[in-house]
Amino acid sequence: MSRQFISSATRLRSSAGFSLSHSAFGTMPNIAPPSSRRMPSLKISTWKRPTRTTRQYERESSDEQFICEERVMKSGATRRGNAAKRAETSAKNGEVDVREFRAGDGAAIRAFWEASGIRIRPGDDDRSLAAFAERNPGLFLLALDDQGLAATALGGWDGRRGWLYHVAVRADERRHGLGARLVRVIEQRLRERGCPKVNLIVWNDNAAAMEFWEANGYTRATTVEFEKEL
Repeated sequence: MSRQFISSATRLRSSAGFSLSHSAFGTMPNIAPPSSRRMPSLKISTWKRPTRTTRQYERESSDEQFICEERVMKSGATRRGNAAKRAETSAKNGEVDVREFRAGDGAAIRAFWEASGIRIRPGDDDRSLAAFAERNPGLFLLALDDQGLAATALGGWDGRRGWLYHVAVRADERRHGLGARLVRVIEQRLRERGCPKVNLIVWNDNAAAMEFWEANGYTRATTVEFEKEL
């Protein structure tokens, strides 16, 4: 039986696309979502072994290969949990205000992501961002200061494991703990909802991001990402 991850029942829809997980099968199922959902792509993860069931999907090219990182959400992580609670209950940390996504934030968020080197996809429009925030209450965080957006972090949960998206920090605010602060808040909120594990995706040439995630307790998973435009 294949160890490939795929499922039409367990799907996490982000602003960028669906992620599929956990099912073994012989042929690729027809799981394209309705066009009204405005989903541009579909992603799967598979162990690093050949399989004919992924032939409908394209592996990312060598210069854009995704690397999946994952971390077990241990209930005994007291230090990180307390740090998250402090960040959660504090409206401000110095001059940085942390709040959740609001309607009307879309344009500023997209401009911030572009300036941070994040590619804007069709699923990053206002409607999709608002839908993501509605499906994941308390997990779409923004940090703002007197210059505007200083950082973003998005969290999602499909009922089985969590995902982190678009954790980005403005250049002048990096290495001051702001990104880690947002991540801790999302981790704690996921943990409180019963989430056992969180995953994220990093470009394989983004050494700074890999260093950040490893410093925050994440380990590299032994999977390869595939995606398919819908």
